[in-house]
Amino acid sequence: MNAWVLRQASSCPLKVHFLRDAATSQDSGIPYKSETKIMMRRALGLIYSGGREADNSHKIAIGQTRKWLNARESIVYGGVVAWKNYHARLPVLIRNGQTLTLLQLHGKVWKPNKKSLDEFLLGGRKQKVYVREAAYKKWILSKLYPGMELSIRLCFPNPRFRSEIKNLYNKIAFGEADRQLVESLFVEIKADSAVDRILNHFNDEDLHPFFRDLSFDEQVRWMGQELADPTGEAPFVITEACKLCPFRPSHPQVGAVGCWENHLNGQYLNPDRHVYDLIGQGNKRETEKENYLQEEVPLPMGTGSFDEVRDYSAGKISILQRRMLQLLAARNIKLPRQWLKSKLKHRVHKMHYPLHFIDFEAATSPIPMHEMGSPYQPVFFQYSCHTLHQNGKIVHNQWLDSGAKGHPHQKFVKNLTSIPNIEDGTLVQYSPFEKQALNTLVREFSRSEAGSNHYAAKLQALLQGADGLNGDRFLDMNRLVRDYYYNSSMRNGLGLKQVLRSTLQSSEYLRQRYREKIEFSGIELQLVEKTEGALADPYSLIQRNNETIDEGSAAMNAWLHTKTPFCDEQKRAVIHDSLKRYCMLDSLALVIIFEQWLHLVRNHSDEGDIVIWD
Repeated sequence: MNAWVLRQASSCPLKVHFLRDAATSQDSGIPYKSETKIMMRRALGLIYSGGREADNSHKIAIGQTRKWLNARESIVYGGVVAWKNYHARLPVLIRNGQTLTLLQLHGKVWKPNKKSLDEFLLGGRKQKVYVREAAYKKWILSKLYPGMELSIRLCFPNPRFRSEIKNLYNKIAFGEADRQLVESLFVEIKADSAVDRILNHFNDEDLHPFFRDLSFDEQVRWMGQELADPTGEAPFVITEACKLCPFRPSHPQVGAVGCWENHLNGQYLNPDRHVYDLIGQGNKRETEKENYLQEEVPLPMGTGSFDEVRDYSAGKISILQRRMLQLLAARNIKLPRQWLKSKLKHRVHKMHYPLHFIDFEAATSPIPMHEMGSPYQPVFFQYSCHTLHQNGKIVHNQWLDSGAKGHPHQKFVKNLTSIPNIEDGTLVQYSPFEKQALNTLVREFSRSEAGSNHYAAKLQALLQGADGLNGDRFLDMNRLVRDYYYNSSMRNGLGLKQVLRSTLQSSEYLRQRYREKIEFSGIELQLVEKTEGALADPYSLIQRNNETIDEGSAAMNAWLHTKTPFCDEQKRAVIHDSLKRYCMLDSLALVIIFEQWLHLVRNHSDEGDIVIWD
């Protein structure tokens, strides 16, 4: 058992049974995420220098940590301590005579004027998570070193830190940095009193009810025992933690039966449609009434059919209407396959070509990559742009920072502004992110040294456009989806991945158009394929070489990995290929969704909404 299991199981003891079959790592399923902690540990090691770094292997690191701590003066980076079946990796552990000091790293920034957790312990749930993790590590250390004084400090990135050099991240990764460059990067918080409150049976209301009358020692011992030899004695209790629990729903594609399906009894039409998956407000109120499935939630009066829901609001599809449609679907009431509001028809007709469907990828790190950069200042390392011309021709352009070292922004801007016709027509995005990114870059280059101002000018021209469209230069497709488009496969998903998949599921036109492999920039993509009778997730179909990059944080962590010496050239090439596939599909998804709208509009010239039934 480790700190990740403690963190997960504290919100629900039933999670222990699911975690027995999962990888016992807090970063399970998120490639390269652990390296952010490794980089922070290396930076902290520059401040507390003179130590030795433990091996990545837990088994080897346990022996190294035990041996090195035999010395009266020692510092261990990334050591592992273990007692019985309990273990924990410690970022920095310092022995000074009979005193052991644990420095525990966390990624959230912390203002340097708050130097102690004591008075803030009850201020937020996240802080309690930090303290419980530290308490678990102190609990193990107290078993291994019962006669020693134990001190706990929590280390957070300092939001007021400014890097004095370019590429601090690279220099730390490649061992080229020193203490002077990072000495104010972290804020250290004294946590001894807060940790002792947890260890001495502080009754935390955020804990699952099963644990509230148990001491911390009893909680941890129960979890460890249940992992080793499950008894099944924990009760099924629905709490707010169920909302975000990955084990609540079933996952038929991998044969995993969800917790609620195991424990909720009754004859239900759609037991996989849970209240916590309803869009909009009111879910907590419904669970307090013991309405856990969507079909148990009463329908508002006068909304028992699609026509009644449709008439509820005229101009846009409101969030409340989407919620009502989910409630109807849970009762197997017939709904249209697609519904496109009349305002979207008019918007599609008035599009200003060429349409540049753009997607940017950005990375944030607690260790700045800019000169004068602060923690978590974004670095834009990739873009993909599919340009749709009025004659139907689609042209793809992309760029990815592929170097092991260096800062990418100048190359990013140079390549982006060189896309043919990029200053003409409309820039289409799926959130305000891309426009905000361009404005961020304008500000960055405007205050840079002489010689970089022309990049700001290029970006200003890009933002304004050659046609003087002003407010029509950018189009946010997410807003159009949210306000004017519905299909019966969407459920509560309004994110790009969910909308792409649901649109493909709802459109025979698109499934035929993309049934064969397509190629852009020398890369082939397969977007339509059925597995066990259901349409597969396009983002799963584009994966290669066991390198899963299917969402923004995975892309960020993978790219950051390529900027370290831990990534060899072969691995770097594999990651770059996966990054290109992922970003390319993000911008292509916008094209595909727009093509469906265009197809519907061209085939339905009547006034009013377009409603397509099976």
